[in-house]
Amino acid sequence: MTRKLSIISRISLACFTAYFSVLMCLGLIAGYFLGRYVSRKVFYGRFKPLTFELKGVKIHLHHWIFGIVWLVCLKFFAQSFFENLFIAGLGGGVIFEDIWHDRKWFKVFGRVR
Repeated sequence: MTRKLSIISRISLACFTAYFSVLMCLGLIAGYFLGRYVSRKVFYGRFKPLTFELKGVKIHLHHWIFGIVWLVCLKFFAQSFFENLFIAGLGGGVIFEDIWHDRKWFKVFGRVR
């Protein structure tokens, strides 16, 4: 009886893990393509990049910063992080896309010309 219970518990754990992995993976893929869509619109001039000046310093807000803010807000304001894995995957996909495709992803601060 305990052997059958052990097998059932292993199968249920595998199904549970697979379900949450698929949710996160789908969110990552959707977030990647969402970030790619937005970055192409910025690159081709349809949207302006989010930049502003503060005391002679130009600040460029990359969309990986928005992805991090999204994940932090999700962590602190969501009821359960596991219920929002797809939404968390969206943030992760946006972060991955910007860091992977933008050669200047680390340049947030610059001089005003």
